[in-house]
Amino acid sequence: MSDVIRIAAIDDYPLYLAGIQRALRNEKSVAIVAEGECAADACRIADDYKPEIILVDIGMPGGGIEAAAEIIAKNQNIRVIMLTADCSEEQVNASLSVGAMGYVLKGAGADELIEAIRTVHDGKPFITPSLASQMIVKREQKSRMSGKKAALSQLSSRERSILELTAKGLRNEEIAEQLGLTTATTKNYMSRIYAKLNVRNRLQAIALMLN
Repeated sequence: MSDVIRIAAIDDYPLYLAGIQRALRNEKSVAIVAEGECAADACRIADDYKPEIILVDIGMPGGGIEAAAEIIAKNQNIRVIMLTADCSEEQVNASLSVGAMGYVLKGAGADELIEAIRTVHDGKPFITPSLASQMIVKREQKSRMSGKKAALSQLSSRERSILELTAKGLRNEEIAEQLGLTTATTKNYMSRIYAKLNVRNRLQAIALMLN
């Protein structure tokens, strides 16, 4: 690859294309060699100009993800960065699944766009940092939820009933009376519930079930 990164930009909004030109105008290591406005343009430009990186609007006519998939399948040396106004984890995953290496929100500044181009040019993936942070938080939340479900699934139907009554504010004696158990047996069940859920007291057990 040459010292100057050859770029193609595809977007159906002329004003946004003009914005890309302004963003890259003073960046000597980058040159825009072609522009287009739809999926057909993107595929044609990829074939005719062989840019090193092609910026593809995800929502352009003909479909940005579909165009990216075709370009990448036919041109292994072209790296694709998706451009979008949508902070969608689903679209990020769909873009990456077809081989796109970058995902940049259209509100990004010139510095971020240039960073994305350089990062992808170096063979590394790039996702707008704010969106990447959101995705990490969501995945951590999903992981916690998955762990919670796994813990709760260990409870027997009797243990779950006792925990549900505990959450309603019933004391061990009241739970025992309602379920036809002895208080000692109910306490034993509570100890087992704590152990299975890896909690120390009933408040933590209730919080795990309700949150």
